[in-house]
Amino acid sequence: MNSVSKEKANQNLQDFLSKLALEEDTTKARLEQDQMGFALHVAFNELDWQSYNMH
Repeated sequence: MNSVSKEKANQNLQDFLSKLALEEDTTKARLEQDQMGFALHVAFNELDWQSYNMH
């Protein structure tokens, strides 16, 4: 891998991690405001549906 490719790979990784952190912060804020746990309940239902349909 040449130095330009390494720099691009490093930049892509940093961009990904930055966007991941932003998404985590957004999700955390939504869950903190969800007093009834509805969002978490929906997420578990979606996970169950995917697990059931993927196997």
